[in-house]
Amino acid sequence: QERIHQFINLFETYQFEDGSIELWTKVIRIPEQVARYSNTYAAIIIDEFQEMKSIAYDMSNALFNEFKAKRQLIDEGAADLTASYRRQSQSRVAPMLVSGSAVTMIFKTVMGGPLGGRFGFTYVKPLSIPDGVTLLFHLIRIYRSDLSIQPEMAFYASSQVGGHPYYLYCLVHSKFEQKFDSREVIDALIEYETTEGKIFGFWQTHFQTNRHYINEDNDQELGKKIMYCFIQYNNQPVGIEEIAKKLNVSKKAVEEKIEKLYLADLVWRTKGRFYAFNDICLMRYIKFVYEQDLKDIDTIDLSLQSKYNVLKGRFLENVVQVTMMKFNNDEIQGEWLGKKGKIALPLFNVVDTRQVKASSTKSYQIDVFARRNKTTWLCECKYTKTKMGMNQVKNWNVRLMRQCVKPLKWVQLSLKFKCG
Repeated sequence: QERIHQFINLFETYQFEDGSIELWTKVIRIPEQVARYSNTYAAIIIDEFQEMKSIAYDMSNALFNEFKAKRQLIDEGAADLTASYRRQSQSRVAPMLVSGSAVTMIFKTVMGGPLGGRFGFTYVKPLSIPDGVTLLFHLIRIYRSDLSIQPEMAFYASSQVGGHPYYLYCLVHSKFEQKFDSREVIDALIEYETTEGKIFGFWQTHFQTNRHYINEDNDQELGKKIMYCFIQYNNQPVGIEEIAKKLNVSKKAVEEKIEKLYLADLVWRTKGRFYAFNDICLMRYIKFVYEQDLKDIDTIDLSLQSKYNVLKGRFLENVVQVTMMKFNNDEIQGEWLGKKGKIALPLFNVVDTRQVKASSTKSYQIDVFARRNKTTWLCECKYTKTKMGMNQVKNWNVRLMRQCVKPLKWVQLSLKFKCG
């Protein structure tokens, strides 16, 4: 506290000259000095760290305003403030954590130049779908208390934007009249945001800023086709050879285009390969912009219905598992499980999901596997539009019995859900 107080007094009383970076050099030393003198640890956390290469100019205010009026301020003329962290980045008492949304720029800033060898690099992925659901509820509570959303619709919305925090923010703040009433409304909301809303504006600005990488191709038509084919690899390695084969062009032509996308922060590179970001809304934007101008090319489907169904199935499995974990030898009416009388619900030792395979069979997933001593429950979870009947369960039991070496006393479990 004493060191911070001394710095504040210095800041308030010292007369710094225009364009002086003397104050800056004192500022960046404060966290380490406080940590050393107080025998504690301090963390230096800076977001959008790459912007510090182009936001400050070492010149007088008068000269700065003159250059700005003449539009002569360029990034190359700015003071590279990131280099001033060479010593601080190696501090043991005030370690640094820096981040940036422009992945290529932040990578070049911290992995090379004056800071080379001082940082490690980790790609931070979007939120998980369930975390996106939680964020969506918080955003609605904070910004739009007049809105309401059902848990299933929140889950669907999060899955359709890949749990991306900014896109969820855009959905909540959208000018689109309807918001989260149904899956069809959510689809229309996302389409609006991607084609004329905030998401569209964000990517339109990014593409215009990087047009010298994205749009300047010797063969404009081929460049657009490569861009369009690229969208099918969301969150996957970019299939350069596959694209080349599909468009009947050389791998070199595709590689050169993907390299430009890398420089424009539309792909990232690791382990010697290019990967598309986990960003389905970026892919939707590219599809919207490029598809209408292209001929003789297969349409790419970016709907995430299959992914949503998978996530919904996993969610159901988790619900059933948690329910069965709470069994405590209570009794229920046997009709719930297709039996007469009462049935005791065992206090299971193990409840989880299993992958099983016999020597002569293919691999099977047991959605819910539960065991207590010699008692084993196997549960197959299905979402159905109509209530599941006992005939379906009996057919499942018949298939199961065929896999058994020894006959089982009884195997029958019916968990009935009616879902859309």
